[in-house]
Amino acid sequence: MHANRGYAIQVPKLTQICCAVTDLTVSAEWVFGRPLDCRFKGWGPAPFLFSVYLHPIDNRLKMILDPLTTCIERLQARIKTHGTSLSQNETRTRMALIDPLLRVLGWDVSDLDCVTPEYQINKKYVDYALLGPRGKPAAILEAKKLGDPLSNDHREQMLTCAMMEGIAYAGLSNGDQWELYSVFEQKPLPDKIILDVSIGSDPVHQSALRLLCLWCPNIRSGQVVRAKDPDPKPPPDPPNGPEWISLGNFPSPTGQPCPASLRLWDGSVRSLNYWKEILFEIVGQLYADRLLSEADLPLQSTTKSRRFLVNAEPIHRNGSPFTSPMQLRGTPLYVEGHHSSASILKIARSLLDRFEKDPNRDAHLSTP
Repeated sequence: MHANRGYAIQVPKLTQICCAVTDLTVSAEWVFGRPLDCRFKGWGPAPFLFSVYLHPIDNRLKMILDPLTTCIERLQARIKTHGTSLSQNETRTRMALIDPLLRVLGWDVSDLDCVTPEYQINKKYVDYALLGPRGKPAAILEAKKLGDPLSNDHREQMLTCAMMEGIAYAGLSNGDQWELYSVFEQKPLPDKIILDVSIGSDPVHQSALRLLCLWCPNIRSGQVVRAKDPDPKPPPDPPNGPEWISLGNFPSPTGQPCPASLRLWDGSVRSLNYWKEILFEIVGQLYADRLLSEADLPLQSTTKSRRFLVNAEPIHRNGSPFTSPMQLRGTPLYVEGHHSSASILKIARSLLDRFEKDPNRDAHLSTP
């Protein structure tokens, strides 16, 4: 292939997001190794099609993103399950929440050539010094126990320590909230921040993008590139295209024909023949995005329902079989499709809410 010829290529979803939401003049070089010409088709976490000048891609970035999202999901589960215990002790928070995330970002906390624990600055000790290529701290990080608020006093102390040692970046974390500041920028404190994320409440992919500020090659470069959040606005519909109505605002379906199509948060459009297929498509996408897993089964139709919507076998709580089961292809999931059209919309909205999707933004139905 010619190095100066444009080619249309597909790259992994998270790499697409990173390229799409960072500043192209900087991050294109960071991600691909040289500037590129991009045209985007899609929005938010939807797949993007790039038309680029081909150049060897930095495989380190592609290799970090999948482990990073998996780690964030695991930490979210720990916070949910063991939050009470972790909030009692800083050491527990560090071992269970902070150290694992630092490791996946390239900071091996057991390697003294990579991280110095309890690094002394004057008469104070900071919890982590993240070392640069010559063994000098490129950033420092102070840990708090889960639930402890990150106060301005904490921030000022960290910045003061970093300034005394000439360290460019300083951060704080309580295992859930992560902050990183550019120490020597001549700006007020709120404008120095380059990372502000809550892994317990922010969407996983958004957290992964933001946490790339702490990725070892990024910190060691001395010029941290900050990823911007995806644009949540969908592109306008093409002329003469279908009229889309959000799932949250879709009118009463009683006596109405099934919508022609369902558009989901990844930008895909699914053709519909029956109302129940709305549930099948939403459950399938949640599973594909690893928001729904076998650990969530059995899943009730609504939080107060005695009937199951999704199960690993087509059987309800009382032992009766699903009336209209559908096993989603390539998955172990069975979905109960026996519901009225009105119930299907209610269940679909509840399902999206349960997995932190917005029925008014993340799912749309086309009018017949």
